[in-house]
Amino acid sequence: MKNEHSEKILEEVMALKSSVEPKVAQKLDLDKWERVLIRLDSFSPDCKECSTLLIAYNDHIHQLKEKGQSLESSDFIKHRHTMENFISHLQKEHKLVTEGTNQSIYMSLGLSLGVVFGLLFLDNLALGISFGFSIGIAIGIGLDVDAKKKGRTI
Repeated sequence: MKNEHSEKILEEVMALKSSVEPKVAQKLDLDKWERVLIRLDSFSPDCKECSTLLIAYNDHIHQLKEKGQSLESSDFIKHRHTMENFISHLQKEHKLVTEGTNQSIYMSLGLSLGVVFGLLFLDNLALGISFGFSIGIAIGIGLDVDAKKKGRTI
């Protein structure tokens, strides 16, 4: 990490991860939270919004750490909303994608086109669905791998 402040925040996230139960850590999705921190840190020298989000990130982690084991469902909802705001900024302003995004988009697109082609051209719905599903997954995985190689994933 470039910033000492960000390294301290990452240590806080690690401490939070070790202090809560594994089920709670999974519910908070702290692994993705770490990746978001790394991305915000990498863009913060050039992006004022990322710098502001880093401060909000730090405050949010402190609040979660203070509550520790006594987290309530409202805390999980607030955490999810906060994470969505951070990820939304990274996607809109820095053109990043989350892992598996392209796969899910192209799988559904391939499935729907497979239904159409299966009914119109093949006269076999099952065959059209299977071809469309397979092609959609292949394209989506290819795009996800390409995004990962280019360093555009969160």
